[in-house]
Amino acid sequence: MDALLLKKSKLPLNSSKVIAKDPLLNLTKANEKISELSLENEELKKQLSALQSKVDSLYLDRVSTEDFQQICVLNQQLRDDLSLKDGLLEECEKFISDMLKK
Repeated sequence: MDALLLKKSKLPLNSSKVIAKDPLLNLTKANEKISELSLENEELKKQLSALQSKVDSLYLDRVSTEDFQQICVLNQQLRDDLSLKDGLLEECEKFISDMLKK
């Protein structure tokens, strides 16, 4: 009878898809698989939670576009002021140098 069942199912004798004779063995294997998948599911949930926390943290730490643009404008103003003061410093150094030569 088992040979007939295998011929109909076209599965090899050692295939894991062959239904075992003992229903308790099937239940035990199914429960083991459920436990295994449950543990895997919990691990994936932990990973998802950690990634979600990281995304939330990055979102909270970001600078808004408006603030970023304002910072860029202020930085440009500081660069311009620094450039102007560097030019004035060079003129002063040249003036002092000329005065010392006289």
